[in-house]
Amino acid sequence: MKIMFVIFVALRLLAQTSCMHQRSDSKVLAAATRCAVEAGYKVENYSVEIDRSDSKEVAVFFVGKEKRPGNRFTVYVSPTTLACRVMPGR
Repeated sequence: MKIMFVIFVALRLLAQTSCMHQRSDSKVLAAATRCAVEAGYKVENYSVEIDRSDSKEVAVFFVGKEKRPGNRFTVYVSPTTLACRVMPGR
């Protein structure tokens, strides 16, 4: 019985953690999209991937739906301040 309770608590914590990442991912994505639009990009022409491997900045990759050289860019977002910077593709 005790083992079942421990497993239940662990699963609840895991679910809460993934929900927190989803919420913060949505804020990061909104900030990245805002920065991209302000930089003149039409975000509807891009697919998006989020990379959280760096603890200080989240990289949001915008990859063009039309395959051609340079049709991509990256927005780096601070998860704490939501400050961002846009790096054009090459």
